Amino acid sequence: MSGLQGVLIVQKGHGSRQTLIYVLMSSQTIELDLRHAIWLTHNRRCVYCSEPLSFSEVDIDHVIPEALVGNPEFPAILAPLDLPLAFDLFSIRNLLPVHRRCNLVKSSKVFDDAAARFFLHRAEGASANVQELVAKKKEGQIRDNLLAKLGEAIRSGLILPMDIQVSQPPHLLRLTNPLVFADAPAEIIESIAPEEVERYLDRPVLMGADPVFAADFGDDNGVRMSVRTWREYRAALAAGFSAKTTYDIKSEAVLKTANAILTAAGSVRLPIISYIRRPHRGVADLELLPSSVLPCVSPDDAEIIAGMENASLSDLLGRGEIKILRISSSELSLEWNWGLMLREICRADFDGDGIEDILCECYCWATELWLVEHSGSYE
Repeated sequence: MSGLQGVLIVQKGHGSRQTLIYVLMSSQTIELDLRHAIWLTHNRRCVYCSEPLSFSEVDIDHVIPEALVGNPEFPAILAPLDLPLAFDLFSIRNLLPVHRRCNLVKSSKVFDDAAARFFLHRAEGASANVQELVAKKKEGQIRDNLLAKLGEAIRSGLILPMDIQVSQPPHLLRLTNPLVFADAPAEIIESIAPEEVERYLDRPVLMGADPVFAADFGDDNGVRMSVRTWREYRAALAAGFSAKTTYDIKSEAVLKTANAILTAAGSVRLPIISYIRRPHRGVADLELLPSSVLPCVSPDDAEIIAGMENASLSDLLGRGEIKILRISSSELSLEWNWGLMLREICRADFDGDGIEDILCECYCWATELWLVEHSGSYE
């Protein structure tokens, strides 16, 4: 039996003429999580035309057509490709993301041997990452279901919040925002153990949208070097190199954050006491953040901040001395003399005192007001 189903479409032409079109449709149901994982792993592009592919447009095509199921010519097609007779046409090693239009053009045609080998190699190379993404998605769904049931149990009084103990593997650093690498942008790194740090040092960091981009560093003698990995970044700093242009300084911010994560992961400890997890505390709690977190770039800034007498950001907001641009449970952006962004990276005991700390990424920029007030300095 064929693995395909069809739909008969009747199109009316001029007069009484009608056109009958039989469109083949796949009988394999591709689950949403698998479809999404295949699309992500192939960098959101149609494998056949290499053009960008939105998720709403995704068709999942079988490199070797599923119409060959039960076809007596099937073994003769597999043999030149060095595929076993037991090759599963419905496995992820035969599935690729494509545009609907490209899928219709290809239809149930059989590629020549060279093209078939090429596209099968693409599918095979992506299969491990596809399986990992699907597995992590299912793990997340199981966790969400358990949390929903736990919340219902708490609301109904079957268990009390103090009966719950938050646990995690010792020395495992969980990240609020995952790490992203240029060599596998769909890969999700949500936690790091100390023993994993070494294997991440030589992977290229994704800086912006271009996976081949590298930050350009220089020294005082005019020598230049490209930096893409954390090991290269550490070596550049040790040799006295630094980012020289505004663009490279922005790229270095990504390297700095990633380097801080790996440094923290290498010495992370499970906290004995936490004052910031229950109840949850973070960068959104303005009343707990002192004015000393504001950027201090010049002597004038230091004098102004000292005059605030360690008032909280909540106090400064009430007095109209700061402006909130964005706030969430893990990120805060504001403006005063300078712009400031604080983003939570992870939580753990970083200094060995047994108390849980928050590691934050800090980024500041010149506001329009500052540029206007200091424009005469550059004339």
